[in-house]
Amino acid sequence: GLLLVFRTNASYARWLEARTTWGRISSQARNLIRMADTFSDDATAVQELVNAVWLYCRSVMNRLSPPEDDDPLYQQDVRDVYPTDGDNDEFFTRILAASPEQRTMLALKHLSRTLHALPVSDKFDPKVLIEADKSIVLLGECTSICEKIYTSPVPLVYTRHTARFLSLWAVLLPV
Repeated sequence: GLLLVFRTNASYARWLEARTTWGRISSQARNLIRMADTFSDDATAVQELVNAVWLYCRSVMNRLSPPEDDDPLYQQDVRDVYPTDGDNDEFFTRILAASPEQRTMLALKHLSRTLHALPVSDKFDPKVLIEADKSIVLLGECTSICEKIYTSPVPLVYTRHTARFLSLWAVLLPV
């Protein structure tokens, strides 16, 4: 019974860490978009940053999903948001051909380049770019946490013990 409790607690802790990390990703994504919208008057460039933030979030989601379940949807979603127009064809060909592990880092790199290409208005304070870069660094850290959770399963011993315990418990239930 003790291992069952341990496994349940470990699983809940992993779920809570993943949920908290995804919340940080959402928060930092909104923060980046808010800062860009506040300090740039170019609506087209801000929309490009919004798309880059979406691409990063969608790439993390793709990385954390089984490839056979999400890969066709990911590719279709990217094509819907970034139609072929000749400007970024090489980048999007690379990101669609890359493995899910590489897509996240390519999307993070694209996000950083899009942020630094953002034309700024007269009310721009250079410290804002530093804060925006900090948000991108935090997104990279969140990616690492998500990958750690995804790639480190709960030990098989706990799974087998839980299955045996529940089977025995079900057999011994009074009818």
